[in-house]
Amino acid sequence: MKSTHRTPRAARLAVVAILLCLATPAQAVKITGRYTLSKAGKSFARSSFTLVMKSDQSAVGSEFITAPKKRELFGGFIQLRPKFALDKFRVRFGGKVLRTEFLFRYKKAFKIRSLRGEKAKVADITVEPNAVILEPDLILPYVLLVRRYNLAQKGTQSFPYVVVSTRKNGTLSVAYQSLSEGQAKHLLTVSGMGWSAKLTLGEKKLLLKIETDKFVATHPSLAPKKTN
Repeated sequence: MKSTHRTPRAARLAVVAILLCLATPAQAVKITGRYTLSKAGKSFARSSFTLVMKSDQSAVGSEFITAPKKRELFGGFIQLRPKFALDKFRVRFGGKVLRTEFLFRYKKAFKIRSLRGEKAKVADITVEPNAVILEPDLILPYVLLVRRYNLAQKGTQSFPYVVVSTRKNGTLSVAYQSLSEGQAKHLLTVSGMGWSAKLTLGEKKLLLKIETDKFVATHPSLAPKKTN
């Protein structure tokens, strides 16, 4: 029997094609990003994502996190209905041999263990319609959270959230601090979800850095310039 498993590259191309089909240029904005993930000053992986957002605040996006030898560590897919309403979410841990996936389809969570398709029972979880989706290993949820935060209003803002892999939900808070350090203009401190994160923003809500207990994610514009 021919294998239907897609390589990470093939999966990326397929997802990008889907994203572009779901939105027309007149209706949507395409956002792409690449980040270097490090811990204790040593880089261990890279993240790349594509996000398509429409004017009605619906969105669809995907993310791949790979190790230096292009070994996929994590992957994520998210789809939002208008006004940031959570519709579908998938997070994948591990590579080709052993993989764990957590799936979400509006108020229901699914867990798939391994590529053989062994499914756990469907679990109902109570989720606010416009809850912020979070996963501690992914970058894309933070990008979406930044889009949700009202910079004009500033101050501390609260949002319902859900972590699909642990089925934990509640309310998180985002505190604001003004910065004037080079490209950095704003600092958002996110707390209340079992861990905390500091999000450094530049102009036009560009996410420059994410600092959590698990990693530091850095935008390429912050990389030291090479000198001859």
